[in-house]
Amino acid sequence: SVLIIQHVVRSKCQRKVSPTYLRLLLGLSFYDFMSSFTNFCGSLGPSQTEPSLSCTLNGFARGTGVGSAGFYNANLAIFFMLMVVFGTRERTIATYIEPVFHVVANVAIPAFTLSGLFLEVYNPSDGLGHNQCWMQPYPSNCDTDEDVDCERGGDYGPIYRTMTFLLFLPIILILLTSCMLIYFKVRWTERRNERFVFTNSAKSTQHPTGVVESDNRAAENSTSRTNKAAALSILFCGGFFLTYVPTIVREVATDDDTPEDLWWVLTLGCVESMTFPLQGLFDSLVYFRPRYMEWRRHGRDGAELSRWYALRLTLFTSEQPVARRCRTRPVGSSNGTGKPSSAFTDLGSDDCQAAAHEEKLEEYPKHINSPEQESA
Repeated sequence: SVLIIQHVVRSKCQRKVSPTYLRLLLGLSFYDFMSSFTNFCGSLGPSQTEPSLSCTLNGFARGTGVGSAGFYNANLAIFFMLMVVFGTRERTIATYIEPVFHVVANVAIPAFTLSGLFLEVYNPSDGLGHNQCWMQPYPSNCDTDEDVDCERGGDYGPIYRTMTFLLFLPIILILLTSCMLIYFKVRWTERRNERFVFTNSAKSTQHPTGVVESDNRAAENSTSRTNKAAALSILFCGGFFLTYVPTIVREVATDDDTPEDLWWVLTLGCVESMTFPLQGLFDSLVYFRPRYMEWRRHGRDGAELSRWYALRLTLFTSEQPVARRCRTRPVGSSNGTGKPSSAFTDLGSDDCQAAAHEEKLEEYPKHINSPEQESA
């Protein structure tokens, strides 16, 4: 998450990346960092056996980070669904829909968790280890044992914990729905473009001037952009499920009366401990994957890059591997000696033409279908 935050903040100009996508990803990374950092600090501190200020702040930060990060996952899924499935322009999303995303994640969720501070619902949790605090009454099981009186959160602790769990149900529903709709949209787009290319190929003898080739390239670019957006959406959804499914299963399968020494409870606890802090890793793999693949494919100044050098350029620079070079010095231009430049000979004219075509598409409002495809 820290790598994503520093890269988004340091990148002054990312022409090929949607600003709305970057803002949503920045919010997701920030709250994931809050949740993971809270868990890390809690694991280093002393055992939490009694309520304290540190325990209360641990529970508040953990609840805020988990809830807001979950909603930002849903916001990303809705964003990609609107772009890919419904063809909504990014300007429309940024003007009317994105503000709602940020209000829910940055105002509604923190307000809900902040109210728990005044109701004393954050207390030491037996199910999360002796170092962590969560929404439950204190002492443990005082809400179900008539012989034990609740000192903190007796009336509100179970309610807050149930509401937090129920908040993830619409998030999961949104993620599953968006992934299914995007998948079927991509399949339908591929089949439509295959028929479009096949029809143009049959008419190619009547258009020797290259008009058909331009239309086919527009169809291929439309399919490529749709597939890239769909891949990002599905990978982000996969990272969410890998992170939170073990925690959700533990909440559903266990209760306060479940013995902690059962083999499946111990196994589930180990899996949860390993996957819960990994959302930042999954998100960074998805975010940096396209840039890394471009650096490995095109190299730098016509030279092939090693995996480690390409990874360093991916993580710690904001350079665009293809569009920057083609825009600075197109293939075949002179380098001052009267001869064509050799720095970009290995890049190939086809790649530069494709990059120039993508730059032309960037001049239009953000949407999935290209102008040529719309006219076709």
